[in-house]
Amino acid sequence: MKDGKRIVPHWVLLAAAAFAFAAMFNLPYGYYRLFRWVACGVAIAAAVQMHRSNRQGWIWILAAVAVLFNPLVPVHFAKRTWRVFDGAAGVVFLGGVLRRPQGQRTRGEGCRRPAPLMRFFSPSQTQKHENMSWFNRKPIKEKQIEAAVTVATNLYFHTVPGTADEWSVPLQFNLPDSRYKYLLFCLSATVITVLAHDEKKDIEPEELINGCLKFAIWTATEHAQEYFASPASSQDAIHSARAYFMEFLTQWSSWPALEVEGKGDEFNDQISSMIHSTESNVPTSQMDIQRIGKLALQINRRMPTMRLAFVDLLKR
Repeated sequence: MKDGKRIVPHWVLLAAAAFAFAAMFNLPYGYYRLFRWVACGVAIAAAVQMHRSNRQGWIWILAAVAVLFNPLVPVHFAKRTWRVFDGAAGVVFLGGVLRRPQGQRTRGEGCRRPAPLMRFFSPSQTQKHENMSWFNRKPIKEKQIEAAVTVATNLYFHTVPGTADEWSVPLQFNLPDSRYKYLLFCLSATVITVLAHDEKKDIEPEELINGCLKFAIWTATEHAQEYFASPASSQDAIHSARAYFMEFLTQWSSWPALEVEGKGDEFNDQISSMIHSTESNVPTSQMDIQRIGKLALQINRRMPTMRLAFVDLLKR
């Protein structure tokens, strides 16, 4: 399976953990031969899953389990030592079930600010960065930007590869700055949603756009390791952030008219194309549109809900 889908279901990890704990008792030799294949296979598959979720610590732990229990080049220890290793393997597999996937939120947490946002919008952060001094002049604008960024980052964390959200799809991030481009896409989707439903014109588009861009640049600077394959990719993306963001907004601009004309399917294809541009520089194919179509449709359908979440955050 590709990014965004769980390779090892929880029941497989639970079964492997049960195998490991049972191996601590005196059982026939055939059981231990079978357990080597189970432990090694599950550990390798889980390590691949952790790699796609960027969980480096887990990768090394699972790699050690795979090497220790590999059935092709068996490692030999005393029975007492093996009981310790069997129990440790069981704990590792059980930990894979209990851990929360990166970026996933439990039901009921709602639209909350991730820790990086809380640092970005904190008073100390405002004082530290002179270019953020405008936050102090008009608090309502700060709240609007904060709410938009919160909605956008929730969209990102619920759909980015490595999550187990019910409406995520196997996105294929092949560019060194794919995750960052996808974050910009989520920001643009939120901005266009908020502005399209701003009937009273309470929001200044330029202020909202610039605020979201400043957050994006701050993210690229402070959390480069989470969004880029290399420091050079981070610097290039910072210089190109405005161009990427404005290009997304330009493509989003046709959304209201297409909705009125009842051309929702056509715009779903356009959303799919935008998402694909974050994955690769290769032109979007019909297969890409079909693969990403589910996510595009869900984003299109949930844009009114995103607007309601934005309004709710402003009231807090």
